[in-house]
Amino acid sequence: MPVPSPTLAIFAPPDATVSAPPVATRPQLLPFESLSWENFERLCHRITALDGDVEYCARYGSQGQAQEGIDIYARFANGRYHCLQAKRHKSFGAAKLRDAVDLFLEGSWAGRAERLTLAVQASLRSTAVQNEIERQTKRLEALGIRFEAPDGDQITDRLRDRPRLIDDFFGRAWVAALLGDDVAATLGARLDGEAFA
Repeated sequence: MPVPSPTLAIFAPPDATVSAPPVATRPQLLPFESLSWENFERLCHRITALDGDVEYCARYGSQGQAQEGIDIYARFANGRYHCLQAKRHKSFGAAKLRDAVDLFLEGSWAGRAERLTLAVQASLRSTAVQNEIERQTKRLEALGIRFEAPDGDQITDRLRDRPRLIDDFFGRAWVAALLGDDVAATLGARLDGEAFA
C-alpha cells in the first residue's frame, strides 16, 4: 500500500473546524452626536408627531427667539399639549435638568401642558441625574404634568420600530447595522437621508 506523500498531507482538508461562528455585534446606540442640533430637533419633532392622538405638532420658534423652555409642541384632541425640549449635549447633569424644568415652568406653556419631555442625546444614567429626574417628576406631577427624560439609549430604543426615521436621519447602513439586513431590505428603493440630501 502506498504511503501518502508529506506534501499532499499539507493540502488535505482539516479534520475539524471551529464550531462557533464569529460574533458580529450590532451597535446599540445611534450616533446622535453626528447630527446637527437642528437635525436632532427635527428627529424629536418627527417622533413626537407620530405619538398617540396628536392633532398638530410643530417646532416652536427659531434660533435666537425666546421659546419659553420648549422646542416642540404637540396639541392633543383634548386641547392640552405635549411640550418637548431637545438637547443634543455631550453631557447633561442634574443641574442642567433642573434648570430646563425651571425654564419651562416660568413660561406660559406650563399652564397648558399635560406632558413635558426632555430628550437628551447624552446618557442620563448617573445616579445624580436619575434622582433629579425623580424629583422633577414629582414636582411636575403636582401640577398635573407627566414628565419623562429619555436619553440616547432610550431614544434609540424608541426608534427600533421606526426604521424609516433611522433611514431618513442616519442612512440605510445604520438601519442594517441596528436592525439587520432584512429590515433594511424592506425599505426598498426609497431614498435614505444621505441620498435625499
